[in-house]
Amino acid sequence: MRAQMSNVPNLSSVSSVSFIDTLPADKHALHDIRFRFRVDNIWTVISTNRPELRPNEVSKDISLEPLETHDLTIKTTIHHTDTVSVIVGCSLNPVAADINGLVRLSNALTRVEERLLRYIECAPRPLSMSSFIPDHGSWIVTMWHFGTDSLSEYTGEKFERTWEDGEHTLLRIYSKDMKDGNGMKIRKERQEYPGIRLDAAILEKLRT
Repeated sequence: MRAQMSNVPNLSSVSSVSFIDTLPADKHALHDIRFRFRVDNIWTVISTNRPELRPNEVSKDISLEPLETHDLTIKTTIHHTDTVSVIVGCSLNPVAADINGLVRLSNALTRVEERLLRYIECAPRPLSMSSFIPDHGSWIVTMWHFGTDSLSEYTGEKFERTWEDGEHTLLRIYSKDMKDGNGMKIRKERQEYPGIRLDAAILEKLRT
């Protein structure tokens, strides 16, 4: 049975978006997390030795089947430049910015490392000894959404408001359908571009 929650009134009756700042909020969390890292020769090895993984005819990217793990959907793309990009989709089940949430994310990214290693190790012509799959703590975070959901259920019409702050960070406030038909909540988030290693980016968040 779903827990009873107080309702947020329809925002059409609210004169200012600042009202949302007064709402009780859930934990800070991350979603739509994007990484990149480089592995020398990985595109050549995989494209040569894994014929079932056909590169895109135009971009030459090799897209792996999405990996479903730890309630996360992870998409991995191997680019012709030997850069690997990873997208963690978890909009309906964001990664809490606490110890348990970060352990969940770390365990999921370890699965990505293991998967790439299997593709490399099974190849007849392995990568040179100087090449390896770097630990996910060293992957560069190119973007993530950082924010909170309201604890109260929102019962008004769907809405979305977006603007930029002085640091060219995209800010959004919008109504979000929750999973399993559990109504809507209000989500406040910042679209950030850390551009640093995951371990450093996480440490920075934990300090705030």
